Amino acid sequence: MKYLINVLASISVVLNTITGGSYRNTFSARVGYCSVNGDPWAIRTEKWIDRILGDGHCFSEHMNEKCGFSENGGG
Repeated sequence: MKYLINVLASISVVLNTITGGSYRNTFSARVGYCSVNGDPWAIRTEKWIDRILGDGHCFSEHMNEKCGFSENGGG
């Protein structure tokens, strides 16, 4: 199971990087970061991700990875 979680986390990091985010953060963490900062796309995306992975997932990931974010939108 740990292997599967690691693979899924890696896919999330690749998705984040492809969509303009940092290679140091997952897509969920970036969505949480941008949602807290009021970005409309992130607020909409967060609702979908949280429905699938559980309420508060994106915010929780943002807080877990918080030190990896810069002031330019998580990149």
